[in-house]
Amino acid sequence: MTFSEAKKIFEDWQNYIEIADKLRTVFAELPESFLPHPVIVLEEALSIVAKNYFDTGDKKKANTIKETLAFYLSNYKKDENGIESMNKILNLISQNPELKNSTIKNLQKCRDSWTKL
Repeated sequence: MTFSEAKKIFEDWQNYIEIADKLRTVFAELPESFLPHPVIVLEEALSIVAKNYFDTGDKKKANTIKETLAFYLSNYKKDENGIESMNKILNLISQNPELKNSTIKNLQKCRDSWTKL
């Protein structure tokens, strides 16, 4: 993979993180197909970009990229398992009005913080 290709995938990842934060507000586990690229492609591309930052002296940015990827990927499971987990959570939320209200408030907070950025 070239640096140019890796940089484009990194940009896709940065844009996706905005959506991922909302998904993480509701779901503990998500299907891997929700990701903007397959896991192996994301890992390769972000490693290339992180190495570039490291090599140019921005070690903090390099570490942030690696940590962010590891943090977010921990929530993704094989599609079948992710869908099953999402279904369980949605059933739980829909059957509990208090949990539903709390989830809605958390989503609204996430939305509001996103618009402030």
